Amino acid sequence: MINKYSTKMVVFILIYICIFLLKIPQYIINSANQKITIQAVCYTMLLIIGISLFKKTIQSNFHWIKLHKFKSLLILVAVYLADVLLSSLGYGVVEIFFSTLNITPDNFQNDTNILNTITLINPVIILAILAFIGPIVEEFFFKGILITKFSTKIPVGLAVLLSSSLFAATHIHNLYLTDFIQSIPYFLSGLVFGFSYYKTKNLILISLVHIFMNLISLLPFFLT
Repeated sequence: MINKYSTKMVVFILIYICIFLLKIPQYIINSANQKITIQAVCYTMLLIIGISLFKKTIQSNFHWIKLHKFKSLLILVAVYLADVLLSSLGYGVVEIFFSTLNITPDNFQNDTNILNTITLINPVIILAILAFIGPIVEEFFFKGILITKFSTKIPVGLAVLLSSSLFAATHIHNLYLTDFIQSIPYFLSGLVFGFSYYKTKNLILISLVHIFMNLISLLPFFLT
C-alpha cells in the first residue's frame, strides 16, 4: 500500500513536471491570464505539499542555523557571491554567442514574460510568487527531491548536472536557439545552488539565497 508521504511526493513531482518543466498549459490554454493563474495556484499547492514533505528537514535545518549563526551567515554570503560570479560569467557567454551568431534579441524571454505577467496580475501577488514561493518550491524539487534522490543512485556531480539542466529548462519558454542560449546563466546558478546544497544539506540556506537573488532581479520591474 502506498503511504501518504509517497502519495504527496508523487503528486508534487507530477504537478511540477507537467506545469513547470513540460509547460503543458502553454500548449492547451490560449488565455495568458488563465495560464498565469494556473501557475500561481500550482506554486501555492506545491509550497503547501512541499512543507508537509520536508517538515522534518526544515525543522532540522532551522535548528542547525540557530546553533551555527555565524557559519550560516558565511555560507549565505559565499553562495551569493559564487552565484553572482557564475551568473555574470553566464551572461557574458550569452553575449559572446549572440555576437558570434549575429543574433540581436530585444530582451531575455524570461524578462519579457515577467513584464507581461505584471500587466495581467496584481504585482504584489506576482512578487510573492516569483520572489518567495517560486524559489522555495524550486529548491524543494531540484534539491530536496532530485539531488537527494539521484545522488544515492548516481555520482553526485552527475546528479547536480542533471538538476541544473532541468532548472535551466524551466526557463526555456520556446524551442528557439535564443532561448537555449539564454538559459546558460540559469544552468550555472543551478550548479552553484546544487553543489552548495550537497555540501550543506540545508534547504533553508539555499532557499534564502535563491529568494534574495530573485528579489534583486525582480525589483527593477516593479520600480520602473
